[in-house]
Amino acid sequence: MHTIGERLKQARLAAGMSQRRLAELAAPLTAMAISNYENDRFTPGSEVLLRLAKALNVRFEYFFRPVSVVLSPPQYRKHSRLGAKAQTSLESRIADAVERYLTVEGVFGEGRFKPPALKPVHVESFAEVEEASEKLRAAWSLGQDPIDDLCEVLEDRGVKVLLLDGADDKFDGFSCWANETVPVVATGMGKPGDRQRFTLAHELGHLALDLEDAEDPERLAHRFAGAFLVPREAALREFGTRRGHLSIPEL
Repeated sequence: MHTIGERLKQARLAAGMSQRRLAELAAPLTAMAISNYENDRFTPGSEVLLRLAKALNVRFEYFFRPVSVVLSPPQYRKHSRLGAKAQTSLESRIADAVERYLTVEGVFGEGRFKPPALKPVHVESFAEVEEASEKLRAAWSLGQDPIDDLCEVLEDRGVKVLLLDGADDKFDGFSCWANETVPVVATGMGKPGDRQRFTLAHELGHLALDLEDAEDPERLAHRFAGAFLVPREAALREFGTRRGHLSIPEL
């Protein structure tokens, strides 16, 4: 369980605030006081916590949430301009969202929502990516038809899917393991639906594939996304083997 100080720091980073700015919004406080609280040198009283909760737009009970989450080193599908501050804010928001996710699941009893069978497979080529995608679809009993509702498929199999409202425009996607066992994928709420689907499938690729030593991991994750959403067998059945192009109406 996180301390109140750790909770305070997580909420502040998620809000993209400096200690000085938070002190101004929760006045009368100083940046030094915020630093002392975050480092657990002092514990804020209930009145101060109420002001901090209001300034950070979180519920008072957030500071006492029993579930805590640690994210593994994340993978981003992002533009190069997404800076360190924006990444820190996103990771704090995602940790908070996963904690709330797990807290709600805990209401229904331990073990009710089990992590999926998702063990990263080492790949080095497009052919190996296609094979890994087919094996995962088989393990998840998806058959060979294209996937209608990707979010539902992922959530039904224990992957935590987060659609972040108000995320930085430069942010596309994110994947990581929470507490080393819970797979998490995220994308922006305001993205077009087709882009959301592809991004979530791409991030699933980062979880399902071992891409640590791959020469071009992003291209391999792209290939996984396409193969997972529309398997080779379904594409050949629909378009045949001798097509040179697809028309806009067909797409």
